Amino acid sequence: MNQGLDWDLLAHLSEAPGIGGCEDAVRAVVLDFLADIEVDVTVDNLGNVIAVKGTNGPLIAMSAHMDEIGFMVSHIDEDGFLSLQPVGFWEAKTLNAQQVTVTNSAGLELLGTIQAGRGVPPYPDGPKVEQATIQEFYVDLGLDHDQVHDVVELGDMVTMHRQFTQTDTTVSGKALDDRAGLFAMLEAFRRVDTTDVQVAMVASVQEEVGCRGAEVAAYLLNADFAIGLDVTQAIDLPPAKPRESVTRLHHGVAIKLFDKSMLPNRKLNRHLRDIAERNSIPYQLEVLPVGGQDGASFQQSRAGIVATTLSIPTRYLHSPNERASKRDIGAMVDLLVAALPEIGTRSYIG
Repeated sequence: MNQGLDWDLLAHLSEAPGIGGCEDAVRAVVLDFLADIEVDVTVDNLGNVIAVKGTNGPLIAMSAHMDEIGFMVSHIDEDGFLSLQPVGFWEAKTLNAQQVTVTNSAGLELLGTIQAGRGVPPYPDGPKVEQATIQEFYVDLGLDHDQVHDVVELGDMVTMHRQFTQTDTTVSGKALDDRAGLFAMLEAFRRVDTTDVQVAMVASVQEEVGCRGAEVAAYLLNADFAIGLDVTQAIDLPPAKPRESVTRLHHGVAIKLFDKSMLPNRKLNRHLRDIAERNSIPYQLEVLPVGGQDGASFQQSRAGIVATTLSIPTRYLHSPNERASKRDIGAMVDLLVAALPEIGTRSYIG
C-alpha cells in the first residue's frame, strides 16, 4: 500500500513559509493540488481551505493545519536588527545561529540569521552563560538600518530557512508539524472512495495559536464525524527511557488516546484499530501528556461530534529540523483511505 506518494509535494509544503495568519504560500500549494481534483473548494473568511467529495451518506471531516511556528517582527533598532514576537511555542535552545527567512507583505523574502547574546559560545574556562530567552533573540539581515526600513515593517513574518531532505526511510525539514499531516490528508483525499460517504478536508489556519481555524471550520461544516490529523512526539532517542517515548518512528500511524485538549471517542478508535489490523496497516497507540490539535475543536463544536485524531510520530518537534518516517506517513494515508468509507457503520455512542 501507500505506493506513489508524491514526496515532492511534501517538500513544497515543508519549505513554504506560513505562520498563523500568514498561510498564503502554503494555501497556494494546497489549492494548486486541489485544482486537479473535481471538487468544490472554498476559502473561508479566516483562510481555511475546505473541500468536500461525495454527495451521499454521513459527512466525515478531516483537518490538518497549514501554519507553522515562527515569529513576527516586533521592533527594528537603530542598527537594523529585528526583535521578534513568537507566533507559537519555541524551545529557545534550538534557535541560536539558525538561518531564517523574513517575508514582507509584498512577498519579498530576505535571508537572515537569528542569534542571542554576543554571537559566540562561552569559552570552556569562562563564566557559565544561562540559556537566552526568546525575548533576547534578534535577526541580523546583514543590512543597515535604512535598507532594512525600506523593505521590512512590524508584523512581517519570520520563519526558519530549511531545505527539505529525505532518505530511503525518513523525511526531514522545517514545519513537518503539520505539513506532514497536511500532506497525508491531501493524498488520502485524492484516493478515497466516496460512494457511500461524504468526505470533507480542512486545511486549517492558526492551529499553533489556539486551533482557531478548526473551530470556525467545524462550526461551518457541522460534520457527523471528524478526524484530526497532526504530528506527535517521538522521543525514541538515546537519552530517553522507553516509557518516555510517546511514539516511535517506523512503528506506524499513531491513534491518539489522550492529549491535554482531547479524550478521543474510544469506540471510533477501536473501529480504526480493527480496520488497520484487517488491512495489515501498522499502527501504534499514543498517550501524549501535553498539547492540543484540531481534532479537539471538532469534537467540541456545536452539540459535540464523534471525533478522534491520528498522528505521525515526529522527532525534534518545534525545532528547525523535524524528522518523520515515510512508513508512518504512508500508514496514515492507508488507514484514512481504508477507514473513511466505513466510518459511521458502527455505533460509537453508549
